Amino acid sequence: MAQLTEKQFVDRLVKWVAIGDGSVWPAADECMDRLEWELRYGDPVRARYVAASVVAAYRQLFKTTGKKRIQVVRAIRGASMDEERCCRRLMENQV
Repeated sequence: MAQLTEKQFVDRLVKWVAIGDGSVWPAADECMDRLEWELRYGDPVRARYVAASVVAAYRQLFKTTGKKRIQVVRAIRGASMDEERCCRRLMENQV
């Protein structure tokens, strides 16, 4: 099996969501399961920067204002819902 590039590896571990203010946040979706697996059983050294970004985002959610926190959470949820709807449409069209 071919070795993943660093970008492919990171993209496999976490989905990033761009917020309207230019910031980018990790989405807590099924990709987080891959990150958790990689940290527990895979190559934690290679996953360390992604994990550090997730921890930093989590910390920032608690430090930011309520209005900003709501904006971030809504954007991440919206991106996840858009992806779910897209996947559902693809599955329905394949039947």
